[in-house]
Amino acid sequence: MKRHILGLGMILLGAWSVTAYADPLPLKAVPAEAQWVAHIDVRAMRSSDLIRRFYDECIKGRAPAKLLDMVAEHWGMDPRRDLHHVTMYSTKIADGHGVMVVKAKMDKDKLLDVAKRCPTHRSMKHEDYEIHTWTHRPGGKDRQLTGVFQDTDVLVLASNPDLAKAALDVMDGRADSLQDADTPLAAQVPAGTMFLLRAMGIADSEAADKHPLCAQLDRVDYAKGQHEDQWFGHLRIDASDDDAAARIQTALKGLRAMCWLHLDAVPELQEMLDQVEFSREDNVVRSEFQAPVKELVQAVPRMREMLRKYTGERLERPKKKPVDKPKPRLKEREAKRAVIEPEGTPVLGVVIGEPLEDESPEIIRVWPDSPAEKAGLQAGDRIVKVDDQPVDSPKELRDAVGKHQPGDRVSLAVRRDDRQKSFRVRLAGADDFAGWRLRERARERQRLPRLLSPRPWLGVRVAPGTERGVTVERVIPGGPAARAGLKEGDAILRVEKTRVEAPADLQAAVAGHRPGETINLVVRRDDSRQTIRVALGAFGVWEGESDEPVRDWLRRMLEGRFPHAEDS
Repeated sequence: MKRHILGLGMILLGAWSVTAYADPLPLKAVPAEAQWVAHIDVRAMRSSDLIRRFYDECIKGRAPAKLLDMVAEHWGMDPRRDLHHVTMYSTKIADGHGVMVVKAKMDKDKLLDVAKRCPTHRSMKHEDYEIHTWTHRPGGKDRQLTGVFQDTDVLVLASNPDLAKAALDVMDGRADSLQDADTPLAAQVPAGTMFLLRAMGIADSEAADKHPLCAQLDRVDYAKGQHEDQWFGHLRIDASDDDAAARIQTALKGLRAMCWLHLDAVPELQEMLDQVEFSREDNVVRSEFQAPVKELVQAVPRMREMLRKYTGERLERPKKKPVDKPKPRLKEREAKRAVIEPEGTPVLGVVIGEPLEDESPEIIRVWPDSPAEKAGLQAGDRIVKVDDQPVDSPKELRDAVGKHQPGDRVSLAVRRDDRQKSFRVRLAGADDFAGWRLRERARERQRLPRLLSPRPWLGVRVAPGTERGVTVERVIPGGPAARAGLKEGDAILRVEKTRVEAPADLQAAVAGHRPGETINLVVRRDDSRQTIRVALGAFGVWEGESDEPVRDWLRRMLEGRFPHAEDS
């Protein structure tokens, strides 16, 4: 559930269209024995001048807003317009255990179709409801999810079917809810609250065994939102004893001081931070904040500048009107022979890592369509010489290349797999380099819809074979290949009737099938051939053992930047 909470937190930041009403915490939807509850009131967020201004200034037109557009296209629900509120809770504080209730205007048939396309999809009956289960792979580990529509506009997501059934019983009145429970979770919610988080019994939960801080907390109550023309924040923490409470108060003050230092470019917000008040009575720590919404709205443009400064994004500059330049007049025959020499800095098209002592510069990336890629250079190559001139550092490589002009041919001596090879490369210009960056960024954006869709997954890591086929270097635990009995050291010779001679052949052969489809692999093991039947899995990331590449790529997309090392 933690991943869902973080993902929805980003999505809800985009809520911006105006409404005049709000959705308070639905006590009847939460069981009486709940240990924690969180509620995000999106309608109230859409009615806030501050949220709308922040969206228009800092989100609209940038990567997070485009991601929301993609969510609306693929899920049939635009969170900025259709989402009403989200309520999350659990009867115990533990990882992978919880329920999420989403109230929104949704395309029920479209969402069910997405779930049913998953190879691991199953359905079951509970009362008059149809409950759906499927498996996804956060961090490369299988995790079961359960979903059921309690109404056409109410979707319940849970960690397992039993939690989903219990949630339905509470919502339909067959089990006790917070409505009549005597618990701190059912206490009155401050008017105008947009985000609410309440938890109790933290010190006695499973989280206390993993996190020392949780072992010193008994209760947390946090509310943030807007009431009339005031933006407010209320926090209450019940610590295990007076000493722990004193240290928590000190930590909160330190956090305020750190935020104050980071807001050096926005003095208006620094002044508001100074208004945050802390108090302590025995083992209870309180924090209170209140500021006029109008003042916060006026500070948003400064916040935008600060955010763009931290993310490395340049502020928009007015576009210059194009100037029509007279085209040179050449005779047809002369035009065919005319050669326009590229101008600017010579570029090889590689990214070089910082070498260790006594090591030549190592290529850690080759730009697509670059001179280096066309000449056959690869990541992992070490450039030893440029035109018979030894190079021992990225600076020496840049100096050696910089002696030439774009269009010149240079000779490179490269060490690859303890063997030295020679390459002839025709250098390009800096304008070409900018084009490679833009084309690669466009290709990465185009890949996102494919990454969000299930893809066939075999669950192996392979290398070129010593004789024929490809050798299995690693079998991903719990993956389709592992379940079928494939072992490390096996040589995959064919997929169905397609011969496999390189890792790319295996990837292409697997990509030609669908998740859930069973394929035949012809494998050589201990000098004997055998056929292994594998039911392909579904995976929304690149072939590998985790989804870290995707999460890193999305992180860069959302931040609006593409970090790279030294380019040469």
